[in-house]
Parts: sequence; C-alpha cells; structure tokens
Amino acid sequence: MATAPPAVRPFDAKAAAKAAKEFFVAVSEKAPVDVMLEEIEWSDDDHWLVTLGYAGQYLEQVLGTSLGRRYKVFKIDASTGEVVSMKIRPTD
Repeated sequence: MATAPPAVRPFDAKAAAKAAKEFFVAVSEKAPVDVMLEEIEWSDDDHWLVTLGYAGQYLEQVLGTSLGRRYKVFKIDASTGEVVSMKIRPTD
C-alpha cells in the first residue's frame, strides 16, 4: 500500500484531478461528455493516479449501441502538476 503524501504539496489531490480533466479535454478530438472523477490514489513514486470516467456518446452514436462509461487513468507528477501519462482503464 502506498504511503500518504506529505501534508504540503504544490499539487494536492484536488489540483491533480483538475490537471487530469483539463489535459483530457485538451487532447480529445471530440469534447468528452459527462466527465467525472472516479478515483484518486497516491503512488509510492510521488505521483497522483487519477481515474476519470466519461460517457462514450460519440461512439454510441456511430455504432448505434450503448457502450456505458469509459475510464482513463492519468499519472500526475505531484511536484509539477504535469500529466506524465494517460491510459485506458479496462472495464470488466
């Protein structure tokens, strides 16, 4: 289990969540719909892991079927607020 982050950080959990959402919107070809914070976790390597959920509406319209919610995990550097990575979180 990861240890708790120090009390004072330039980028706390709330700032990390905001950075992830702003990055996601900026790099998406189509504006993501119904973006919500799903999970946030501190990692042992001084990063925040932020999971955002969103509706797959664009694909649903194209395919004509419901895809449910989709998820992305963002790794945020806690000292700079930089998004280090964005990955698809598989759903079961």
